[in-house]
Amino acid sequence: MAKLTRFLGLIVATTLLTASFSVSAGKPAEQAISQDYRQKAAAIAQSYHDAGILDGVVIVATQSEILYQGAFGPANIPFDISYTTNTKVRLASVSKPFTAALILRLEEVGLLSTEQTIAELLPEFSSSPAAEVTVDQLLSHRSGIPNYQYTPPYQAIQTRVLTSGMTSLPVDLDDMIGTFIDRPLTFTPGEDYGYSNSNYVLLQAIAEKATGQSFAQLLRTFIFDPLAMEGSGILTYRSVNRDLADGYVVVPGGFEAPLQAQFVGAAAPGGLYSTAGDMAKWFQALFSGGFFRNPGTLEKMTVPRAVAYNETSFIGYGLFTSLISVGDEQVKAIGHDGWGPPFTANLQYIPEKGLIVFAADSISGTGSRTYGETVRLGEDLVRAAYGLETNVPSQPADLRLAQLLASEGIVEGISHFESLVKSGKIEKPREQDINGFGYALLGAGDLDRSIAVFRLNSRLFPDSTNAFDSLGETYEKAGQWANSISSYQEALRLSPDSSRLQEALQRIEALQESARDSP
Repeated sequence: MAKLTRFLGLIVATTLLTASFSVSAGKPAEQAISQDYRQKAAAIAQSYHDAGILDGVVIVATQSEILYQGAFGPANIPFDISYTTNTKVRLASVSKPFTAALILRLEEVGLLSTEQTIAELLPEFSSSPAAEVTVDQLLSHRSGIPNYQYTPPYQAIQTRVLTSGMTSLPVDLDDMIGTFIDRPLTFTPGEDYGYSNSNYVLLQAIAEKATGQSFAQLLRTFIFDPLAMEGSGILTYRSVNRDLADGYVVVPGGFEAPLQAQFVGAAAPGGLYSTAGDMAKWFQALFSGGFFRNPGTLEKMTVPRAVAYNETSFIGYGLFTSLISVGDEQVKAIGHDGWGPPFTANLQYIPEKGLIVFAADSISGTGSRTYGETVRLGEDLVRAAYGLETNVPSQPADLRLAQLLASEGIVEGISHFESLVKSGKIEKPREQDINGFGYALLGAGDLDRSIAVFRLNSRLFPDSTNAFDSLGETYEKAGQWANSISSYQEALRLSPDSSRLQEALQRIEALQESARDSP
């Protein structure tokens, strides 16, 4: 009953907003943008790169022209290849609007209907808990189908891929569907919102079944070729794509390339790549009214169907409608962002100005941490288009700490960083950011640096149970029983009712006693 009540409230909210949030076909009006916008956009993008949170591509366009285009940083570090405006970038979930638009094109030509169910379109799954879910519910994440990314079967596939390699162990669409299709639904279809990549895996299967063609062929036929998107395609993870940017994680002293096993088996949720220019072409075509055959299909794609992340975020078909704060105003944006560390991307359309903004980044911070950089950058570029000044982003604290550890060593680097924080020369970091850096070092086997970072975190946040818990764990891995016991005791002082911490302390005390008894 609670979920139903919430759903009815969402229906009221979306119904009231539908008229102002939907988009009709036809070329949008382009409001004037200042003549010096190109310089402002270039300065904003450069400031993100200078802060260490953007290595990638940026483009800002209207229906009629490219206002700004930029490229920053290394696209391939081992081969010393820098980004250019033609570099191909991974889209992650910015792939979903392509999938949604393809499904709607297939509906326009009569090959399926958004009202059809999984059981009707994929009869082999007629006994699945998801059998009565409709295409409409898949497109708008209202199916209740659990997200495969957080299931043990998918994690097992990832492990197999990473240990065996895609060349010797391919993963197909059926493998991916098998990770979730028999799992119970998380809510009654249509009665709530729950973002799930599984929805788009099934949409790929539906498109392929309805046409008898591969998803790659369908994208080429319906979208890429008609729009002359020559730099776009599907990542197969079994082939080399020329001019495709690699991804990297910041480590003390440089970067490392993490193993990649994201969006294997199915491209529809997040396995596409593109260029900045192609992404501008894509939204220029979509929002000009020239992409779909029927005038009402664009509105069908964009009309809000549920409240998504908050009261100013609404889901359509593969597109979110949200509000960006621009001074005292709230400006509507329609688009999607993508996240698959170390890759991030963001594509937005601003109807009021006919503005298209796209940014993609391929280098994350320590521990594969991302900073919401492409979303923040996109919003700043929109604010500048309205004539507002934007704040220069600061370098994240964990990146500064990594630099100091690399250049000055552990003792001096930690001391220097701590003095910068105490003097206010850099903003005090968040506890979880330093903690994440510590675990990244621990995962890399760098115990000395890891211990130093966790000790720093416990000094910066002396009331944090988590800081002392992590420090105790790291001392344990280093075999420093007394230090581990002391850290766990402090964690227990802060959270005396934690049975997990009590068990950890007992375990370490037993290990210490065993070490004493050993000859």
